[in-house]
Amino acid sequence: MLLDPEQKVRLVAMCFSWFSSCFGFYSMGFYMKYVPGNVFENSIASSLAALIGVTCIGAVCSRKGIKFALVFAFSLASFSGFLLAIFIKN
Repeated sequence: MLLDPEQKVRLVAMCFSWFSSCFGFYSMGFYMKYVPGNVFENSIASSLAALIGVTCIGAVCSRKGIKFALVFAFSLASFSGFLLAIFIKN
């Protein structure tokens, strides 16, 4: 697998996707105590949002395909992060 250049590129892209997704997911849980409001209510809201996302992604993958689902998810996350960076003031 590592001898084929195309497989190397796909492996590196998948590792990057995996690491960035895990970093974002676990960072949200770590920084939940710094979000304004009740930490328990914020955790419940975060868990419900994750539940809805996991439930919906199955339908998106089966109808549109995995590649579309990944591109859509990363685009949505990038756009959301961009909006947070612009509009959230410290």
